[in-house]
Amino acid sequence: MDDIAKRRAELAAKHKRIDEKTEALIRARLHSVDVCFVLDITESMRPHLEACQRKIIEITSEVRQEKAFQDAQIRIGLVGYRDQGDELPIQKIDFQTEHKEVQNFCLGLTVSGGDDGPEDLQLGLAEALKMSWSTDRYVTKLIIILTDAPCHGVQYHNPKMRENWPDETKLPHGYTMPRLLADIRKKGIDLTVAQCSSTTFEMVAAFRKLYNQQDRQLSVLELAADANNFLPVVRKSIMQSVRNTQRAWHSRRP
Repeated sequence: MDDIAKRRAELAAKHKRIDEKTEALIRARLHSVDVCFVLDITESMRPHLEACQRKIIEITSEVRQEKAFQDAQIRIGLVGYRDQGDELPIQKIDFQTEHKEVQNFCLGLTVSGGDDGPEDLQLGLAEALKMSWSTDRYVTKLIIILTDAPCHGVQYHNPKMRENWPDETKLPHGYTMPRLLADIRKKGIDLTVAQCSSTTFEMVAAFRKLYNQQDRQLSVLELAADANNFLPVVRKSIMQSVRNTQRAWHSRRP
């Protein structure tokens, strides 16, 4: 019996070590983030593009200032979008762990285009969904929209705004917000809108109705017109999203 008891104790200790190692690996993955910026790069967004060009390389160090996030691993991608009819409606870079690559890409962007009031955010989000998102359920996935204009579709803005595509279902690419936001939620991607203008208020209200469910809520942050708070807003959004992932994991633990 002593040998059996000893063997059971050894097996219990071994299983404990395995469980502790597995938990440590999961915790490391819980500090991993895929963040995709979906950035309006029409003329009025010049200050925000310039802030992105200057500050995007500092995002990881900014997040790591928090003690709980000192081992954070962040992959960054970016989709710049303009409007229907613009010469370059989309410019994008897939996720990079070397943020200098993303900064160099940003430095090559220029603001241009934008005919009517709204911009083609539908196409921007569709391109963001095509990025190489992690399939690991413990990795936080986040889209941050930075814009001072609503998307196409009269239901997303003041009806007095000049609009070339009041019916979003008529857009040539075929992307609509109800389908895009449902796909974002289905992929387990958190969504933040960094508002740069009051013209997006109606859009945000509509997005909440389309995106929000019990386990996933749209986050809305204010980004000043001069873009001076770009880095604090991004930092807050990433940390909030990571904490949501961690809470979900803890709630599933036995």
